[in-house]
Amino acid sequence: MLERTDIRDGKEGVLLDLELRIVDAATCRPLGGPMVEIWHCDALGVYSRFTKVDPSATSPGRTVPPTDAEQWLRGRQRASANGFVKFRTVYPGWYRDRTTHVHGKVWTTPERAFTFQMYFPDSLTREVGLRPPYS
Repeated sequence: MLERTDIRDGKEGVLLDLELRIVDAATCRPLGGPMVEIWHCDALGVYSRFTKVDPSATSPGRTVPPTDAEQWLRGRQRASANGFVKFRTVYPGWYRDRTTHVHGKVWTTPERAFTFQMYFPDSLTREVGLRPPYS
């Protein structure tokens, strides 16, 4: 996965700036240095690496192996000393059997990662869904 802040690669959609702060769960103190990666589908529900998968027919990655080496809407970066990372992307679309979301991992060591997903308020997703190219 490419180390970068802007992961759009020309993909159309509503601009989304995600700023995350990585903290220690036990102390709530910022963790500087972990590698943070995110990835999500485009406005039509298609993921890079799975561009030949029909999102209305199956969920990418569960039963279907990657179909290509595309990297759009994927990126990683190292958290600042205060635990912050910021990604510039587009609001994700959705696909069959899933609500709108962004995937992520926080690597505290090369062997240890914590996986997460971010979700959005339904009201915001409905509003975005009325605009092209989501509509």
